[in-house]
Amino acid sequence: MWASLSIAFPLLWAGARLVAPEAVGGFGLTTPEFVLAAVLGAGLGGLLLGLVGWAGATVAVPTSLLLRPAFGTWGASVLTAIVAAGIGLLAAFELRIAAEAAAALIVEMGGPDTVILGWAGIGVVVAIMVWAGPVLVARTWIRWGAFWAALLVTIFLFWQITSEAGFAGAADAGRLWEAMDFIVGVSILWFPIVPEIARFSGAPGSAGTAMGGGFAVPALLTMFVGAGAMSALGISGSLDPVELVLGLVVGSVSTAFAILLLVWLLVAEADQPFGLLFVAGSSLAGLREGWNQRLVSFILFAGAITAGALLPLYEMDGWVELLISIFVPAVGVFIADFFVVRDRSYNTDTLLEGSGAYAGLNYLGIGALAVGFVVYQLLVPSGPDDWVAWVDGIAGGGWADRVIIAQPGFVSFLVAFGIYMLFGRWVTKDDAAVTRIAGRF
Repeated sequence: MWASLSIAFPLLWAGARLVAPEAVGGFGLTTPEFVLAAVLGAGLGGLLLGLVGWAGATVAVPTSLLLRPAFGTWGASVLTAIVAAGIGLLAAFELRIAAEAAAALIVEMGGPDTVILGWAGIGVVVAIMVWAGPVLVARTWIRWGAFWAALLVTIFLFWQITSEAGFAGAADAGRLWEAMDFIVGVSILWFPIVPEIARFSGAPGSAGTAMGGGFAVPALLTMFVGAGAMSALGISGSLDPVELVLGLVVGSVSTAFAILLLVWLLVAEADQPFGLLFVAGSSLAGLREGWNQRLVSFILFAGAITAGALLPLYEMDGWVELLISIFVPAVGVFIADFFVVRDRSYNTDTLLEGSGAYAGLNYLGIGALAVGFVVYQLLVPSGPDDWVAWVDGIAGGGWADRVIIAQPGFVSFLVAFGIYMLFGRWVTKDDAAVTRIAGRF
């Protein structure tokens, strides 16, 4: 299930953005630069997700509870709501992209020109998955069909696009390290999903390895396909995700190839919004006893359908970058808390009750997250257009050109991690919080 979730539009779009010229919002990497950035970015992103997976398997609780020590019960609740809204928004964009791409492919096959068919097809599949739940979906749909079909079709698309369209990076002087930083940030968008899957493992080391490698390999393959799609569009084409999917066709669309891409949308893309909505529903349901996770997920699904139909796709990159600027320092604080300050040990009873050492607000964790977020935004204002304009007015256009290290994700992660690591020992209540969990060490 985890590897299947990694084959999706965010990484297809990220791969295309690496080789797209800066004039259309890309990083302008040449082919060697792209390969280096993609490999290092996917590897580092997989490493961070592997660490989160290790923690999730160790403590074996949902994401909303796992965040309580680092941010406090109230702080974790607020962060959980922000994360749920963010990944719900990401699910909305993915539903929109899949629906419009499916509708375009139906037209290419001689069908009616209406986006309703695309929305109906993708929407029904995702709705059935939300109703079925993660266990049934993972054990049947993904394990025995979807993952292998998605992987095989993605490999075929990679072969097709590199052999027929070729692969060439942009002619710009690429921003290699900024591009790698971006890939790591996109990888961290998956961090809320990791504990929800890893908590059923019971083997922290194996879970960490599976999460890291299970993400990095499919992610790398998907980024190569995205870069090939951009190359097929003439390298200076639009970063519109729907056009990228159609760019995989490489020239005129045959009925067989259109059918193949429709299959790819169903097996590689439909489980992505499902996974995001399931995690958001599980996290929100965990905030209050008695809330039904499936019902919450269906409510979020209805909201995602509505948002996906109303929000313009050209704003997608802004919202994704805003999420990255929040998630990156949040992961920095969590990793510092779990692996350094509390030495991989959380008190399970206190964690579940939300009392004792974890009650209220962990002001250090919240403060470190806030400082990391501000640093990210000051270096490179990121978000929707109105937000970027407001931050630009404060930062004077961003500080990236005025400092030695300009990678916002790398710097904000280190700032949040460093603040919590340096002061965490004096602020956290170790006598109540650090307790070995029986059977896990």
